[in-house]
Amino acid sequence: MIAEGVADVHSVGGGDGTVSLIHNDINMDNLLLGKRDGRDVPLLNDFNIAVFRKRDAETGEPCRFRGRFANPQWMSPEQQERPSDGLSSGVLDETIDVYALGNILYKIAVGRSPWKHDFGDKINTPEIKGKIARAKIRGAKPKVPPDVKESAEPGVRSVLTAMERCYRNDPSKRPTARELAAYLRGELRRIDVK
Repeated sequence: MIAEGVADVHSVGGGDGTVSLIHNDINMDNLLLGKRDGRDVPLLNDFNIAVFRKRDAETGEPCRFRGRFANPQWMSPEQQERPSDGLSSGVLDETIDVYALGNILYKIAVGRSPWKHDFGDKINTPEIKGKIARAKIRGAKPKVPPDVKESAEPGVRSVLTAMERCYRNDPSKRPTARELAAYLRGELRRIDVK
């Protein structure tokens, strides 16, 4: 349901299929639990640094943007800061939200925030933040503990597969939020049938 919410955010105002709104800060602190039709549902919160995509006046193509963020633990590789000016190392688009969904899926599968298995609870120190940023730029992903990685549980396998798709270093190879939601919905139906 979180992926469906992000897909809905990405479809705001984009009647032509172009993403016009990017949350830009998806992490566990920005997820709330609400009620819909008597059921608990996750709610996406905190749009204070969301980005409304602009279009190039000459080509009509959606413009990409640069970002400046504080916590590399939750950011995609292309969002990591350049030491020279503090701006993101890559030009950004909606795929940063999909990468962030991978972090949410990691927490669901592992029970801990990304990189805590690698570095423990000291991930908020400048030294560890720098190590995480450099690791991501090199293509590293947070380690999945062996007991989770080797789980035969179909739900865990599905979440790990979705997470790996979100964690693709090349943003163009990541699924859209809508594709991710469809995959997870299909897996849920497949598991429920068994």
